[in-house]
Amino acid sequence: MRFLKFSAVLIPLFLNPALGENDVVVEVHQSHARTDLWYRVGIVDPTAKTIDWGESHKYDIGRLPMCDFDGNTIVEVHEGHDDLTLWYRVGTVEEKTRTINWKKSVNYDDRGRNPVVAIRGDIVVEMHQSHDGADLWYHVGILDRATGVINWNESKKFDRGKVPGIGFPESELNTIVEVHQSHDGTNLWYHVGVVDPTARTIHWGESHQYDVGRLPRCDVDGNTIVEVHQGHDDLQLWYRVGTVEERTRTIVWGRSVNYDRGKIPTVAINDNIVVEMHQSHEGTELWYHVGILDETTRTIEWGQGHRFDMGRIPSVGF
Repeated sequence: MRFLKFSAVLIPLFLNPALGENDVVVEVHQSHARTDLWYRVGIVDPTAKTIDWGESHKYDIGRLPMCDFDGNTIVEVHEGHDDLTLWYRVGTVEEKTRTINWKKSVNYDDRGRNPVVAIRGDIVVEMHQSHDGADLWYHVGILDRATGVINWNESKKFDRGKVPGIGFPESELNTIVEVHQSHDGTNLWYHVGVVDPTARTIHWGESHQYDVGRLPRCDVDGNTIVEVHQGHDDLQLWYRVGTVEERTRTIVWGRSVNYDRGKIPTVAINDNIVVEMHQSHEGTELWYHVGILDETTRTIEWGQGHRFDMGRIPSVGF
């Protein structure tokens, strides 16, 4: 059996010579009308720039779900369905049936908003916005894959801002990248840090402004970051490609490029294949693009947009 890497991911694939080595994709989203949470597992065809999806399955109730996975293990976080408690679930991706075998949902923080998560090996990093303001907090935890339990350290405040996004690539230094919107405007900022899994802390570099916009999300593969966001005062969608400089804990960015119209974008990168998803600009249809990254020009050649479900607040793992 061969394996694929998604951000910080290794996923087993059934052998199919027509497919590449980076094919399995998972998405989670909130129901278009309620607080049910749903997922799909699909296979990416990078040549056609399409995804062959399995069926949609309900897996929980809550709001604002976000996910990441490693090996065949997925970690998902969300807000409570009627409060600001924070919850996580760990599951096993069954690639042949395109389903996920979930462990129970676990409450890991009393209060918070806009949680995001990333996993690499057994290291899990979660970030969220404070429940009553614009402080940003993180947890570092160690996953027990056998039980699906994450042993979290206490939460630590690291900046002010809103709507964090996170990328956790495979690297010798345990490098991690975080993006967020300003706490009092639409400037976009990033940090590059190093995770200490023993102390379960992150040693952050300085905060740097890199753009203007709203609702940023990012993913990192190797030292390449792809970031997406909404426009600062409209529903245009933009992406940027950059190179992470681990030594200086900075990012060298390409230009910002408008690629579609919509809201609440999310992105994942695996080698030179990029998967982006978003909610429609005028409703609750969910759309995706598959693109091919050119690292030299720091641009992405996107395929056609495809509608794949109804819902809100998508999150993608690839």
